[in-house]
Amino acid sequence: MTRAHLQKARDIRGNGRVSLVVPIRPRLLWFLPPATIQLRGHAEVLDGDDDIGAAVFHGFWLGRRILDAYERSRKNGETRICFLKITPQRIVRTYMVGSNVWELTRRMEAAAGTVVIRPPDLPTAAAERSSL
Repeated sequence: MTRAHLQKARDIRGNGRVSLVVPIRPRLLWFLPPATIQLRGHAEVLDGDDDIGAAVFHGFWLGRRILDAYERSRKNGETRICFLKITPQRIVRTYMVGSNVWELTRRMEAAAGTVVIRPPDLPTAAAERSSL
């Protein structure tokens, strides 16, 4: 949830392509660069009264607190409340996730990986045959 006049909502309205890199810092080998999970997708701005957006926030404790706070803002006259919906692509790229550190010293490209997220409504065999 956010407000429609803020920069992130304006940017998404201008170009819905988004990406996110999540670093995973190693505990023991702290001197190495972090492994990463790289997501890409499409974002869109939804109305603040969107039922699906509200249902997502109702599903966890902090989300309910956020909904309550925005509801108080709405009662005080705030009309620019909105949800941001991000739909990730099926292909997720990784680097150094589950990699053998010693092998990386010989071949850095061995650390690159790709994961394909299967659609939840397709049987396993059909998902493997579908094109990306």
